[in-house]
Formats: sequence, C-alpha cells, structure tokens
Amino acid sequence: MNTDELARRLEEEGFNSLFYCIGPGWRRLADGYALDRAGDSFEWFYVERGQKGRAERVFTSEEEACRFAYEALSRDKWARSHMVGMFESEAEAADFARALSHKGIRSETDRIPYGGPDDPRFRVFVYGRDVFRVKDSAG
Repeated sequence: MNTDELARRLEEEGFNSLFYCIGPGWRRLADGYALDRAGDSFEWFYVERGQKGRAERVFTSEEEACRFAYEALSRDKWARSHMVGMFESEAEAADFARALSHKGIRSETDRIPYGGPDDPRFRVFVYGRDVFRVKDSAG
C-alpha cells in the first residue's frame, strides 16, 4: 500500500480527516496525526495547534509506514468519530440518538460545558462508515 492508497482506504472506511493527514497537507490539522515524506523516508508525527511535533516513528519503506499509520489510526476511536448533532437539551439528543438507532446506526452522546458549566450542549457521534448512512438519510 502506498500513501495514495492509504488515503483512499481511510476515506472509504469513514475515518474523520479532521484527525489525520496523509501527505504534505498536515498544516491544516488543528490536532491529529500525520504521515508525510521526509527526504527518502516517511515520518509519523503528531500535529498540535497546526505545529508539527517531533517524528514519533521514521520509516524507510512507504508500505511499512502506511501499514503502521492504518493500524495506529484504527486503534484510535476518535479517528473514526463524526459529530452528527449538537443539542441544547439532553432530551433532543436522546431523540436523535433513538432515531439513528431505529435506522441501525450506533451512536454515542456526550455532554460538554458549551458556554460554561450552566450552559451544556449534548453532542451525538457516529463512527466510521455510519457517517455515510447518516448523510444518506438526511438527504
């Protein structure tokens, strides 16, 4: 597998491109992992606030680098996560999650202090290819 094939595979499998980058476009990431060519090798590194961190792994083989990147991203639940709804009330989020469930789509809901501890929001996430099913059912 090469980097073009890896990028296609990640997209087809529903990985969230906000959490990773394959190739030189890593500067677009706020936070996430990247695999990029560095001279004759490939580097796997973390990007934080758009800044490249030190290389965590360096590979001389493109195939080995791609295999490692795929496996690393596959172990990270958030790399496949997609927020498909954010609600002011827990009941609205629960209704949406129930509607997804009726369509056979697994979801998770969390709570964040949106405008502070007294102003929460409830986010609904789906994982992987299910994001395509959510998009198809919305249209």
